[in-house]
Amino acid sequence: MENRERKTKEYIQNTLLFCAEALSRCEVKTLPEEDFSLIRHRVIPSFCYDNSFMSAVTLNASAIVYGAAIINTRGQDLPVEHAWVKMRDGTYVDPTYQLLSENKPPPLDVRYYALFEVPTLKYVELAESLGNHLGDIVAMDFSWLRKSNKHKHLFSTTRKNSDPL
Repeated sequence: MENRERKTKEYIQNTLLFCAEALSRCEVKTLPEEDFSLIRHRVIPSFCYDNSFMSAVTLNASAIVYGAAIINTRGQDLPVEHAWVKMRDGTYVDPTYQLLSENKPPPLDVRYYALFEVPTLKYVELAESLGNHLGDIVAMDFSWLRKSNKHKHLFSTTRKNSDPL
């Protein structure tokens, strides 16, 4: 299992240019219906950054998590840059893929690897430091965070030789 995790992290590094050493496996749970019903109508497929920001604020979550989602489709693992939410009780939830799984059974086969977390209250401060003004804050994708002095060390600039999973 340890060898598979190492190979997965190297695969993420080679495809998304995240530092493999900074990645940590993250177990994501289904958001309870009483909470998901508060945000379902605002979750937009393919807008994980916006969905995570909106969900974190609406549900008073502790952080927005940035990392990689490994989606298994037809036996092929595809890594994508992704964002999800850490709740106050420490559980992780993903409103974007939860909605997609509802709309397209069977549920998506997804494994998550966190690169870093931004506390919800610090998110606005980070957005402003990257050039957003309070009234214009938009959800930050990885292009913003790759420029951040605080986070740029988490991104690789080179690819290592590694086989796809």
